[in-house]
Amino acid sequence: MFDLFIQIKDLILSRTAKETSIMFFGNITSFLFGIIFTLLAARLVSPEGWGVAAAAMGLVVILSSLADLGLTSGLFRFVSKLWNEGEKAKAYEMQSFIFTLRLITALLFVLLLSLFPTLISKTFF
Repeated sequence: MFDLFIQIKDLILSRTAKETSIMFFGNITSFLFGIIFTLLAARLVSPEGWGVAAAAMGLVVILSSLADLGLTSGLFRFVSKLWNEGEKAKAYEMQSFIFTLRLITALLFVLLLSLFPTLISKTFF
């Protein structure tokens, strides 16, 4: 019985449990700020203005999904595989490459949105 308590204590105090709890509380905080923003923004703007804001936020979500290009899932798949095979140098190299590619795609989308805001707004809104 005492061994069970030791195993539970070790599980609760493990690095994975700590990192999971940090992510959980970060997601909860983000969720709460999202609710507060939505409530305040909906009260401060007209219904038409809220419709435009909601459409713009939806467009940002869609564009960020497109900008991902599947790189996040590739990061977990390929880097984890290389790490488990003991090829840590290749795993770091792949991680660096995917991070750089994500940064380039994000900057490309920001650049396109900055250069053509009128065209985008007329097309989507």
